[in-house]
Amino acid sequence: MGTEVTLFLLVFVVWFWWGGTKARENAMRRAQQVCERQSVQLLDGSVMLNQMRLKRDAAGAIRVARLYRFDFSLDGVERQQGYVLLLGERVMDVRFPRIEAPEDASRDSP
Repeated sequence: MGTEVTLFLLVFVVWFWWGGTKARENAMRRAQQVCERQSVQLLDGSVMLNQMRLKRDAAGAIRVARLYRFDFSLDGVERQQGYVLLLGERVMDVRFPRIEAPEDASRDSP
């Protein structure tokens, strides 16, 4: 019986790791798309797992919900944060702060 439990745990860990890898790839791809669309620079070239919990999907199945954070910049200096929410491997939402263009400095000169 101990071998069966060990095998089950090993399969579960591999399945969980594989799902996390696919979810991270999806989150990274979406963060890159959003940054390109908004004409901002994705910093560090990565997303970071910020939160993970169990949640039911629309069909009632229990899935792992993961919230990934990514940093971006308008000017390459000041960092801002965006988030990608996944349910399982599926992207559910992207939270991206409203971006306002910097003030035109030439308007201040006489």
